[in-house]
Amino acid sequence: MDKKNIDWILFKVFLIAGTFTFAGGLAMLPVIEKDIVKKYKLMSREAFLDDAIMAQTIPGVVALNCACFVGKKCNGMRGMLAASLGSILPAFFLMLIATILYDYIPQEGPLQMAFVGVRAASVAFVLAAAITLGKHNLKNMYAWCIMLCSFLLIVLFNIQAPFVIVGAGIFGVFYFSLLNKRRPS
Repeated sequence: MDKKNIDWILFKVFLIAGTFTFAGGLAMLPVIEKDIVKKYKLMSREAFLDDAIMAQTIPGVVALNCACFVGKKCNGMRGMLAASLGSILPAFFLMLIATILYDYIPQEGPLQMAFVGVRAASVAFVLAAAITLGKHNLKNMYAWCIMLCSFLLIVLFNIQAPFVIVGAGIFGVFYFSLLNKRRPS
């Protein structure tokens, strides 16, 4: 496959995912994975999931972060630019239209019920992505414990996510240090 064709595929995949997937970047991941990994075979599932995890780990918009990582790995800087452009155009234009038409959107009736349906379906996309990423990441008891503790801290104790993320990173450093101390020299 030539480089221009790969750029077009990356642009198209991220454009379609961004246009028709609601609830943010996490909800887009199963749609993008299906095309990038299975349909076009531009990268392995492991590499895609690694990039998806990195996209969520660093600050910023998950969809754009994912587009940058996946695009760069598939076709260098050109691929990164093509995928990034594809990921931001739908959000930009849909938000522009929604902002202009916001006062004209009825607060009751069929359109509002359509939004309710879209929000409910979006939960399924987010859940599917969470399950996929969980299967890829939760490979030992330490990872399971950190995931469960993080979930409980956020849900039960209402601790803000940035504090939980920093805490999980600190525990990761301590865990790594503990493992290295136990290994014979």
